[in-house]
Parts: sequence; C-alpha cells; structure tokens
Amino acid sequence: AKSIFDTQITNARNLVQAGITDPSQNHSFNTMIFGYVVAAMEKYLFTVFVQKIFNSQQFKNKFISQEIKKNFPLSDFATSPNFVDEKVLEALHKISFHNVGTSKDLFKNILNHNLMTDDQSQYFINSVGIRHDCAHRGGYDIKGNQTNITTQMIEELISNVCTVVENVETNIM
Repeated sequence: AKSIFDTQITNARNLVQAGITDPSQNHSFNTMIFGYVVAAMEKYLFTVFVQKIFNSQQFKNKFISQEIKKNFPLSDFATSPNFVDEKVLEALHKISFHNVGTSKDLFKNILNHNLMTDDQSQYFINSVGIRHDCAHRGGYDIKGNQTNITTQMIEELISNVCTVVENVETNIM
C-alpha cells in the first residue's frame, strides 16, 4: 500500500512542480491533481484496512460483528469454502474510505487506531468536499462557481495526507 501511495504522491508533486505552460488551463490541471491526491489517500486507507482485516482473525471477527448486519442461511456457507471472506470483501468494497467519519470510525472501532485528530478530520472533510466538486462537477461547486484550487492548496493537501499515512505506517503497520 505504501509503495503505491509513495509513487502517487511523487507523481502529484512532480506534476505540480512541472506545472503547465498555458495559465488558462490551471483550473483544470489543479482540479485533476487535487482529486488525485485525495484518491491516493483513499486507496491507501482502503488497502491497509483490508490487509489488516484479512491478516487478523480478531479484526475480521470484529468487523463482521460490527459492520455486517445481514444473516445468511447455512446453505450459503456450503456453496463456497470462502463464503465468509467473500462477504467481508464485498462489505469492504461498499465503504467509501474518502468519507472521513467512516474511515476514522473504522480505524478506531476495528483496528483500535486513532487515524487523525479532530483538526485533521475537519481539514479532510473540507478537502473531500472540494474533491467532490472536482470529481463530480469538473471543478465547480453546486452553484456553478469555479473552485479556486491553488498550487499551495495542493501542496498543503499532500503534506496533510502524508502526515496521516505516516501515522498509520508508524502505529499499525
């Protein structure tokens, strides 16, 4: 997970540093990079969480008991020797790890890890809101106003994302 994350962050930094030659394209360029950095964090958190769940029966049991609320007929278990793992993975794939509250709760309640501080949470909630405008509206808010994503905002986002990832790497990997 970390090596892919590191590659993505290096690519984002290199792209920001290289910039673009046509200033009229800054908005589109920054929109793409901002969304990419949030997606890199989301991929990292998802991958780490899945690894932890599948490498620890204790974490897997905790996840199942807290997050999977569906009952299955006993006959379903006979259809596949990996039925439980398949259902766990299916549930994991339905989780949006860019949802800050969800990620924080999962890391805390399942892995016993404080993913980020309250201040970091608020920062990422705001950043994910901007990412939403980037990904779903091409860099415009719901009112049609262009987002104003600066190079400084991208660099700050990269720094904050790296802080969270280093916290995870130091404390639970």
